[in-house]
Amino acid sequence: MSTQPKDPEVRAALARILASPSFGRARRAQAFLRFIVEETLAGRARKISGYAIALDVFRKPADFDAANDPIVRVEAGRVRFRLRDYYATAGHDDAVRIELRPGSYVPTFGRQAPEIYRAPRRIAWLAALPALALVALAWAFVGGLPLSPGLPALVRDPDTAAISAGEAERDSPRILVRPFSNLGAAESLPLALGMTEEVMTRLGKYSGVRVVVALGDRATGNSNRAQADYALTGSVRAEATRIRVLPRLVDTRTGQQVWTAVYDEPRAVDNVWKIVDDVASSVARALGEPYGPLFDAEVARTTNTGLEYSDPYHCLLRFVFALEVISEAAHGRATTCFEHAVAAEPGSSTSWARLAALYRMEYLHDFNPRDDLSPALERAVAAAERAVALDPSNAFAHQEMAFLRLLHDDSVGFEASVARALALDPSADLRAAIGINFVKMGQPERGFALIDQGLAESPRAPPFFFLGYVVHALRTHDHEAAFKWAKRMATPDWPLSQAMLAAVAALTDHEREARKAARRLLELQPDFATTGRELIARGRLGSEADAALSEGLALAGIELL
Repeated sequence: MSTQPKDPEVRAALARILASPSFGRARRAQAFLRFIVEETLAGRARKISGYAIALDVFRKPADFDAANDPIVRVEAGRVRFRLRDYYATAGHDDAVRIELRPGSYVPTFGRQAPEIYRAPRRIAWLAALPALALVALAWAFVGGLPLSPGLPALVRDPDTAAISAGEAERDSPRILVRPFSNLGAAESLPLALGMTEEVMTRLGKYSGVRVVVALGDRATGNSNRAQADYALTGSVRAEATRIRVLPRLVDTRTGQQVWTAVYDEPRAVDNVWKIVDDVASSVARALGEPYGPLFDAEVARTTNTGLEYSDPYHCLLRFVFALEVISEAAHGRATTCFEHAVAAEPGSSTSWARLAALYRMEYLHDFNPRDDLSPALERAVAAAERAVALDPSNAFAHQEMAFLRLLHDDSVGFEASVARALALDPSADLRAAIGINFVKMGQPERGFALIDQGLAESPRAPPFFFLGYVVHALRTHDHEAAFKWAKRMATPDWPLSQAMLAAVAALTDHEREARKAARRLLELQPDFATTGRELIARGRLGSEADAALSEGLALAGIELL
């Protein structure tokens, strides 16, 4: 790809595309493509979203629910197919290319030599095929799908192309998405194709992974495995009453299966594409969200490398691990890693935001205190402000600003930063963390809604998700519930979790658990009797929760001074 085309050249290319047979009668696809191209040329690419497209292109009302109505995502897939068809036919020789990558509604513009596509022009019999068959052929052309018997093979580009959304780390894992196999009747092929496209689209929104969307020639065994760390395969079987989907993730470096699942859904006349939408979302969450099987595999692979710093992606894995175990040792490794990361790449909003969170953890848990530097909260605020300034669309940065404002008793600022974070569609763990702080503020209904959503969307909830339930149970004097949730929350190296477990176990006469947790707490922080009251107060749990913890710890043998 050479120089960026000028705006008039892009508009001329757009006009040719919209007038072509690939788009000629598709009024909705024309409007969709025209809108996103013009918005991008006008410098408003950051404002392009499913919600904006729904209102401007589809004339949906202001209360349109982009999360639950797939109309924009479905049309985006159709536009991608039509663009591929255009560049395989009428636009074969176009020098200016307009592309819409999976996982994004923002088009890209570039100059490419026509031979890169190496695509045959449309032959006459193609025009007679049904629309869904054309979709199947378009997918086969770009993805290397084994075609059904009787359909001629199309020449394919042998190179892979990685796509992702957001600030993807350069060493984040590459997932090769193979077309899902159709194990049902021939007419079910579009269902398998749709499942593949939707999985790819949703997975592409996660910045922690890179999606490899083109494959090599299976006939020769050149699968480009060296280009990817993992391969996602799957099958779809559509029967009269059920649809069964089996995705499978394999580590291409070892050949080991990392994850698999079975989705067996009842089929009705009007719910087929809802099943595709729901299953694709679930698969993408399982692989894209932190604390899922992919992150577990990556953390296990890199946690004990012994390196202080390698790159921002490995720092991310250390950060995810630190949040899961909440130990001083893991916190120290992650902090050191990100301090090196921002020194090496000071323009990384993601690194600054995570460093802010680690400095906040230093303050809350008294982990690895740095007496030679400014106070931890001051460093956290400076890092979070820099993260927001570098990338105002960074949801994690806004979340950190929210939590820091709450620690400074700025409830108005907290609400403003939370609103910005939630508007950016944050990951499950961010939603749960925000919910926990609403519970701390005495707004359990708002808090539980976000925590429950985080639990539903997270492949495997880390222990800190349950802090909000423990706090609310303590505030309402439901000590049995507090004990139940404290057991879910407890990790061996997190002092606060051991303090809570010791306290609520003692309050509910579970003496053995109380003694064990109290003993572990003092192993972690021998001076907790002296420092514990201040550390608990830093968490802003509320006076009722603080009093219950003090009472319970005394019963467990730790009298707070």
